Amino acid sequence: MNSRLTAILSASAIGLLLVSPVSAQPAKGKMKLALTGGVDFSVDGDVHGGTNAFVPDLGALNPSLGGVSATLAIESRDFDEIYGETAGGGLEVSYGMSDVLELFGSFTYARANGDVVQVGNAIVPALSASLPVFGDFSNYETHTLEAGARYYFDFGSALKPYVAGRVGVQFVDGIEATFTIPDANITIANARFYDSSQVFIGGVDVGLSYAVNETFTAAVETGFRYSASLNDDDTDIGGLGLASINDEGNRISIPVRGRISAAF
Repeated sequence: MNSRLTAILSASAIGLLLVSPVSAQPAKGKMKLALTGGVDFSVDGDVHGGTNAFVPDLGALNPSLGGVSATLAIESRDFDEIYGETAGGGLEVSYGMSDVLELFGSFTYARANGDVVQVGNAIVPALSASLPVFGDFSNYETHTLEAGARYYFDFGSALKPYVAGRVGVQFVDGIEATFTIPDANITIANARFYDSSQVFIGGVDVGLSYAVNETFTAAVETGFRYSASLNDDDTDIGGLGLASINDEGNRISIPVRGRISAAF
């Protein structure tokens, strides 16, 4: 996805250099419809926290281990370790309040595939062993509605830097996790981890916009995003003493996005 996005943006930049510049962006009283796309890189925020949970009898998870106790030493794992970057796209509608200020509203869909990662160890005194525990997390999928304002710095050319602020609500699909201890033949399949959540999202952007002509504009931008904590679901993990590890889910990310707009 990263290499494909880079190729698209590079080709767009070369094309823009061949077009005669105009400076009417945004145009007061005009609306624009835009397609957006890109990736968000996670820089802070945990998918789950850490804890030490004593399990007095592993027999409920593997009958052959009846009467054997263990301590689940779970370590925190952040979004970058489990999901990496999210990729997606969406639509934006904007309205020019003046020749340098526009208001916008947007809808964005994004997704990241979960990875299988070691989340800790099961310490089993009876076996004199520390056995790795793995987590396989379902996809991280979001639908986001945002509104904001964008201010352009007008230097009398078609190329304009800008800053923007945005707030909104993000709808995050429920997340499940399958935990395994392969050396003990233990699997906790499809454990409910986070419930479907509606959370606050906000951020700022800095970008560079180029007016191709009086109708079309292209832009690239970055910035930061903050998404609030998800709604935990302890139904399947609470009985193991792991209810505290999913009291997380807030995320800070850096977006890298492109936008192509048409005025009407």
